[in-house]
Amino acid sequence: MLPSQALLPAVVFALAALQALASNTFLAAVYEHAVILPDATDLPVSPSQALAQMNKNMDVLEGAIKEAARQGAHIIVTPEDGIYGWRFTRESIYPYLEDIPDPVVNWIPCTDPSRFGPAPVQERLSCMARNNSIYVVANIGDKKPCDSSDPSCPRDGRYQYNTDVVFDTQGKLVARYHKYNLFRGETQFNYPKEPEAVTFETPFGKFGIFTCFDILFYEPAVVLVSKMQVDTVLFPTAWMNVLPFLTAIEFHSAWAMGMRVNLLSANTHSTSKAMTGSGLFTPQGPAAYHYDSATEEGRLLLAELSTHPRLSPTYPPAINWSSHATSIKKFPGENDTFSGAVRRDIFTFSELRHKDGNCTVCQGDLCCHLVYQMSNKSEDEVYVLGAFDGLHGSLIKYHWQVIPFLEVSVATGRSPKSICPLLHPGNFSCCQMQLVVAESLVVFFLSVSPQICSLLKCPSTNLSTCGQPVETAQTKFEMFSLSGTFGTSYVFPEVLYSGVQLAPGEFEVLRDGRLKSKHGTSKPLVTATLFGRLYEKDPPHPLRISPEVSP
Repeated sequence: MLPSQALLPAVVFALAALQALASNTFLAAVYEHAVILPDATDLPVSPSQALAQMNKNMDVLEGAIKEAARQGAHIIVTPEDGIYGWRFTRESIYPYLEDIPDPVVNWIPCTDPSRFGPAPVQERLSCMARNNSIYVVANIGDKKPCDSSDPSCPRDGRYQYNTDVVFDTQGKLVARYHKYNLFRGETQFNYPKEPEAVTFETPFGKFGIFTCFDILFYEPAVVLVSKMQVDTVLFPTAWMNVLPFLTAIEFHSAWAMGMRVNLLSANTHSTSKAMTGSGLFTPQGPAAYHYDSATEEGRLLLAELSTHPRLSPTYPPAINWSSHATSIKKFPGENDTFSGAVRRDIFTFSELRHKDGNCTVCQGDLCCHLVYQMSNKSEDEVYVLGAFDGLHGSLIKYHWQVIPFLEVSVATGRSPKSICPLLHPGNFSCCQMQLVVAESLVVFFLSVSPQICSLLKCPSTNLSTCGQPVETAQTKFEMFSLSGTFGTSYVFPEVLYSGVQLAPGEFEVLRDGRLKSKHGTSKPLVTATLFGRLYEKDPPHPLRISPEVSP
């Protein structure tokens, strides 16, 4: 006798769970979505208009979810801002928000949609997961009321959060994450008061989740991997590509390798915003990835991944990132250096003048060593070895976080004028600025601390252009070996080929910290980079400053 229609989802889930438990792998999917944007307006639309707009995008996402499920995927990740886009003020986004409860409430919106008030978006996402027996990850907006009893409560009486949600194969809400590191321009959202380390268990591994700009910071990104020991990270993002080190596929693949964890990265797709690049990344490299800056089309990616990468026989060993580099005093030979700007950060560069050789460049506490051999050295192409050791400077908008001074003031109990020197000591121009504490909001920038060694192609033979973005190259390398005296264990290895393409299987990181080509580059090289992060030198998140601390 066949099971009734009501029992079919449970039967399918049970079979899928047994299959996953019996396997060391699972099938994962990400969807890069070309978001259908609403008309730009500073005035809120009606809730029905907002829902109609969101349904346009959910129609597309549902098609991708159904196709992923048809191909046997256990989980699918969709992008940040994928349901409503990014053209909002704090007021105009409000009709798009829903009250998203804590998952401990054990709620299936598909079967009980009105339990926590109107929730048509959560209901539909829940039904997509339930009807297709697949975990669904989406990014939406959460709203939470507050009042004067909360000294941090915004003037409009509510918190608004950039929020990721996860629904399991039954449609149950199993995870909710509020983005902690908001990017510039996200003034429609609030920060949660504390970083959230959100994890959940599945039949195919332990999962964690965070959003876009979070990946550049210790909390929650590193915490999930190093302390919570997740197997796989879910990563909805709306990532604007920035060469030479921070294109989506380049850095996200490097982060998965550096942290030795699976990363399911789903980007939004907008060529006008330089947003493209999604992938299923593993500790060994990309299992599948997509980069398309020429069309406005979405893309579904699927790949089979290890359920527990740490137990895999191919799991990479721990790396001592400074071991090899510290054993070398300095390579002999020509090492004339010059300064050049990468997004206004001042690197120390040395030109690679010969077809082969070795080179050392130092800056601060970091010395970068390179051994290389080019297949052919074109006269119209220049490569350099670069080193950077410092704080990312002013106006690096892709790395800097916009913070309303008054919000920080309220949250910490400090005067706005005292916040700047506390967060950013030594920045005279910031600390001397006139802070207007009337109705306006004063903007403050929070920076990050990297150490970077990079073999880098320059845009032209003019050395003053070195460090500027370049996408194409003609020179291939027979071999390269790059290392650095890093003061951190968090280093992310990047290799980017001409046309903004990755190099899966063509390079390796040795235990002593060398980033090394295996058999030469199959395509012309744009950059080979070791991107280190000294998280302990980052200024604190503004909402975690103690009011008792004196500047």
